[in-house]
Amino acid sequence: MANILVAGAGKGIGKATAEYAHKKGHNVFAVSRNKLDLRRRPYKTFDINLGASKSTPFSKEFAYTIDAVINCTGIHPGTQEFNNTWQADVKFTINQNLDPALELYHTFLPVFRERKKGHFVHISSAALDFFDASESGYCASKAALEAVVKSLQNGEQETGILHHAVRVSLTDTPLARRVYPTIKDWNPFYTAKEIASYLVDVVENPANYPKTIVKLPYKPVRIN
Repeated sequence: MANILVAGAGKGIGKATAEYAHKKGHNVFAVSRNKLDLRRRPYKTFDINLGASKSTPFSKEFAYTIDAVINCTGIHPGTQEFNNTWQADVKFTINQNLDPALELYHTFLPVFRERKKGHFVHISSAALDFFDASESGYCASKAALEAVVKSLQNGEQETGILHHAVRVSLTDTPLARRVYPTIKDWNPFYTAKEIASYLVDVVENPANYPKTIVKLPYKPVRIN
């Protein structure tokens, strides 16, 4: 049983991950920027907008209790032609998808290094397998996240600290339904609970995931 902090646990994959980890017997600490999304949870919750503060919202004493951090934060601005993508929009997407991870690292990495033990698991995207022009800003944000994760893992070879980024393919969540409104049949795609099971398994069985970038098997895709 591990003490797992799940960031971005208000909705979608983050919520499913917190619930799945709790059902498996782990002590869960759920973080969301919207306290209304955290109502009636059977585990500890934190109403925090990660990446928006100038100092860490967690105490060092609390950080010492955490074994693993699963970062499910992030946004998808939608698909659009590159010529219609403004520079400010790309920067905003990068900040929204990278800043929470940086804040989590600034809070927990020093403690994990002192303790010589800890695990970070981040949601990345299978969009990086294709780099579609209509998702240039989103791909840039996830590529930046993976660059941070891989750089830190390369520097932690002897410390006992693990870093993973899981490339999640299209998943049936409220966010995905807003981004891809033309998809009518979501049955062929992953559910949030299925992705949650992978994320928790990376924490429970890290030896099964020797590569820093974890690529999940694709499900058959049928877009109507």
